[in-house]
Amino acid sequence: MLLTACAAPTQSATATTAPKQEPISTQTKSSTLTAEPTELSGPSFTNPVYKFDFPDPHVILVDDTYYAFSTNTFPANIPALTSTDLVQWESIGDVLPALPKWSVLNFSYVWAPSVIQIEDKFVMYYVARDKEIDKQCIGVAVSDNPAGPFTDPNEEAFICQGELGGSIDAYPFWDDSRR
Repeated sequence: MLLTACAAPTQSATATTAPKQEPISTQTKSSTLTAEPTELSGPSFTNPVYKFDFPDPHVILVDDTYYAFSTNTFPANIPALTSTDLVQWESIGDVLPALPKWSVLNFSYVWAPSVIQIEDKFVMYYVARDKEIDKQCIGVAVSDNPAGPFTDPNEEAFICQGELGGSIDAYPFWDDSRR
């Protein structure tokens, strides 16, 4: 996993190779198959590469920078990180600093953000608690910059299936040039 929450701290990343092993033989009806150990090339890293609380990460690449977005961690609604190598991460703070009018104003109800770039805008789908029906629903916020701030000016949730217990965990994607 790229980012792992609630795991023990790790030492700095180092290049390693696979340990030498004896070949594995498997008897088949017609022949014996032998697997040889494989040497790893390039750097190898021990997870987590970010040792602090960062649940439900969603990562996008914009130009040469990765942006990671997370479920709430005190005191941020949507904490975010940046990296140019997927190993060294820097916090950029809360990218959704204000919740919309339709939601309960409590950061602990904000979950599972997903961000997609659409032309020159960045669109974030996230979960927040709808104060009218007291269920988790999906909101949509927009920013000109992947580092935020994202804003959701909507009067109601983007998707809210209250009769089904609410709506959670949106994930945007492209399929043959369509969203």
